[in-house]
Amino acid sequence: MIKKIAQEFLWLIFSVLAAIPLSFLFLSCIEMVESSNEIVIIEFFIAGIIINVMGIYLVRIIVASVKKISE
Repeated sequence: MIKKIAQEFLWLIFSVLAAIPLSFLFLSCIEMVESSNEIVIIEFFIAGIIINVMGIYLVRIIVASVKKISE
């Protein structure tokens, strides 16, 4: 049980670390980086991090379910 919790914690850290650069990519794609309103940029950056973490976990769940089905 402790091993599973540690594994999920490591996945959470990996997801957040991977989501930060992906959020910069997200902001540059919608060209918000050059905007003068810093509050809007921060809001989009946080939204990008949340969306990317959810996406990484979704892909992880899909891969785990495919592995489980193929066993």
